[in-house]
Amino acid sequence: MNLRKAKQVQDKISETINNLRFPEHRVDAMTVESWQSECLHRLKEYDDMLKEANDLSRVAYNIRKLQGNANASSGINEILTELAFINRHIDTLDNVLRDIAEQEPKEVVQKRVEIKNNELLKSERSFGFDAAVKVSIFTKDYIHEKEAEMRQLKKERVKLDDKLLDLNISTNIELDDADMDLLVKYDII
Repeated sequence: MNLRKAKQVQDKISETINNLRFPEHRVDAMTVESWQSECLHRLKEYDDMLKEANDLSRVAYNIRKLQGNANASSGINEILTELAFINRHIDTLDNVLRDIAEQEPKEVVQKRVEIKNNELLKSERSFGFDAAVKVSIFTKDYIHEKEAEMRQLKKERVKLDDKLLDLNISTNIELDDADMDLLVKYDII
């Protein structure tokens, strides 16, 4: 089965385990005359269900182990690592670009400085008066460069996502007959 199908099988195994119905674990000795034999019967049923649940879990973890080996040998791990880095880089750029202001043109800044200087000359106060003219460090070119970088990263991410999907479909794992029989018994495959 391919890795994509293996993931679906793991999910179905988990669902099957969660839906297993264990027998009632108490017997009413007032209404069941042979309560001791009924207890033994239910205990066996319970133990059989527990074994089935454990066997299904074992199959799920066998699949997980096979997937891990297949991910390593097919290059999927490297792609997942690269995707994680690209996503982090995109998030960082997005956060930076969301909260920055573009630097005003030189003429606008000079005019603001001139106005502030005139206010200072006219003002009798000097203590506590804000004489600063704050200018953003981010130029239009810098912002456009980072936006282009983010677009390029998003294109790379799409290519890697496509490659990952191809590998998940083309990479196969094989389960032994006993595991396959159990999956068939529970209509998982």
